[in-house]
Amino acid sequence: HATAASTSFASTVTSFGSSATVFCETSAVCSFSNPTLVSGTEFVAQNDGIITFPNAVDVIGDFFMEGGTVLVNGGNLGTAVTPANFTIGEDGTLAITGDSTQLNTNFDASSNARILIGADSSLT
Repeated sequence: HATAASTSFASTVTSFGSSATVFCETSAVCSFSNPTLVSGTEFVAQNDGIITFPNAVDVIGDFFMEGGTVLVNGGNLGTAVTPANFTIGEDGTLAITGDSTQLNTNFDASSNARILIGADSSLT
């Protein structure tokens, strides 16, 4: 649970359990460089928090943007059998950059939600 700080989990967090919930809020930046994600893991970005995956990883699990941002920079969005579920709430942003492939992805967007897809490296 990170608040108001830039937190890099590059070498400390490499995998998440199926019942883990990660909160990143209040302008915190939570960066996970090479994690192993599993179905059932929840990531919540709220109140201008940013959850970023700067390297190409297979992204699965449940992602909630409630006034926060999730940035995926390359990799597969979901696998053949396991989806990535993105719930972009009010004022939430999902940014997909780099070489990303949508394999098994569910999107649910609310009012004022933004989904940005492109190769603008300035987003990273």
